Amino acid sequence: LGTGRDANIPGQWIAGKTGTAQIFDVKKYAYTKVNTSFIALLKNRRGIYYIIYAVIRIPKIEEASGGKLAAPLVRNIAKKVLEIIK
Repeated sequence: LGTGRDANIPGQWIAGKTGTAQIFDVKKYAYTKVNTSFIALLKNRRGIYYIIYAVIRIPKIEEASGGKLAAPLVRNIAKKVLEIIK
């Protein structure tokens, strides 16, 4: 399950990839901020696939990562999608 484990939905097929990208600050000449992301491939019971992608730009917390911030967001969206398409 790796770093995307927070996107897991028990009994549901879902695959994903986390991302954390540094943002270069020209004024400080350093990488001081990040964007975090998670992209998921969700398969429903009929065999139809959905792609869900979430990006959190410049999160306010210090220990930001795609697995901790964007993956749970994608999980919540995926649950809603599955409820709607029943």
